[in-house]
Amino acid sequence: MPEPSEWPLVSVVVPARNEEEEIERCLRSLLGMDYPVLEIIAVDDDSSDQTGVIMERLARQDERLKVIHLKELPEGWLGKTHAMFKGTQLAKGEFILFTDGNVFFEPETLQLAMRYMIHNKFDNINLYPQPIRSNYWGNAMTDFFVMMYLVWSNPKKISNSSSKAYGGMGQFILVKRTAYEKAGGLNAIRRRIVEDFALARLLKHSGARQDMLLGNDLLRFTWGIGLKGFMNIVKKNAFAAHGYSLKRLFSITVNFILKAILPYVMLFILRDARILGYALSVLIIHGLFGYVGFRLQSGWRSSLAFPFCVTLLLWAWWRSAVITIRQGGVRWRDRFFSLEFLRDNSSQ
Repeated sequence: MPEPSEWPLVSVVVPARNEEEEIERCLRSLLGMDYPVLEIIAVDDDSSDQTGVIMERLARQDERLKVIHLKELPEGWLGKTHAMFKGTQLAKGEFILFTDGNVFFEPETLQLAMRYMIHNKFDNINLYPQPIRSNYWGNAMTDFFVMMYLVWSNPKKISNSSSKAYGGMGQFILVKRTAYEKAGGLNAIRRRIVEDFALARLLKHSGARQDMLLGNDLLRFTWGIGLKGFMNIVKKNAFAAHGYSLKRLFSITVNFILKAILPYVMLFILRDARILGYALSVLIIHGLFGYVGFRLQSGWRSSLAFPFCVTLLLWAWWRSAVITIRQGGVRWRDRFFSLEFLRDNSSQ
């Protein structure tokens, strides 16, 4: 793809709360990118560790990095959406890139993304990063999540303006400012825990041209540590992703059982020609899962874990629902948000 005659300014917004272990590596990777016109806005969301101190130290070394320190969370906002919003208020770029404090960029990442976006006249592109690998089960669950996400979002249709399909990845959301403002911005989704999906939906419904791609080796991220870390993330997001609706969660659970677990059960029950159809279903499932693992560089071995991954995910979804209902809301990074608050979208 040709290089544009003039590179537009890109503002990178990095919200972070208690990310002292990874924020320096993240910001150094951003500062090391070869994109020629860049500003980075790091937002310290009232961290109790050294996150803000690290940000300030790096800002003194490079004037492209600006730091915002937040101390209070206004009523009606979630912490992350508010931090992202405050970052956009300081941003001067024609394009805004939202990312997280645990994402690490290769030098050419942004320039390649901007070439693709400008050449194809997209308003928004999302890159799925390469997960940093841990153990077998953590890798298998991550690969399984990616496969389910790709099936749900249908990436091939996302770039079709006439399709309702959309997809968002919080680790890399690159959006044209005019499209972001036309859609209503973060103010319109300020109570959404799964803010990347919500922003992607908002942009697509406002008419923005959108695409989602695998980032492969261009960017990497840490998503918890192993199976325990993955489950901890799911505990926060899963019930929110189902709209805090037990009815919807039950419906999706039944759908999963029929399509992803029943074929295995029937292999042990049937003794006639019908078993061939179920055997073919199992082969297709494992083939698709293995392909995702191959593309994500974890190898084909993770495909063997598919039935266990389905069971673990269903258990994690219902665990998320039970915990959220039992405690009356979601607790994340030393903050608590009530279910009443999260379900109240009347002002969004």
